[in-house]
Amino acid sequence: RIEPPPGLGAGIKEPSASKVISLHARNIDEYLEKQPVAVLMVYASWCGHCKAMAPEYTKAAGLVEDMGLPQSVPFVKYDGGDTANQESNIASESRLNITSFP
Repeated sequence: RIEPPPGLGAGIKEPSASKVISLHARNIDEYLEKQPVAVLMVYASWCGHCKAMAPEYTKAAGLVEDMGLPQSVPFVKYDGGDTANQESNIASESRLNITSFP
């Protein structure tokens, strides 16, 4: 387990049975490098549209897991709007072509 950066906020909380994995600035690169495929939601916890989408993303993660695909497809999320996460710079336009939230 890699410790999150100091001051990292709670982000958008997941229900206890959620299949969504929350990543942070200090573990996102390592996690994504080890996954042949993953669905990544980069969000901002202060964004109303992101908050509205979060429950549907959680549902989708469960549905995909229940499909029993031959390859695991993890659903992960990253709070790109949290200043503590900005040390990784992953939510920048140059890394993932993210220019705004949502």
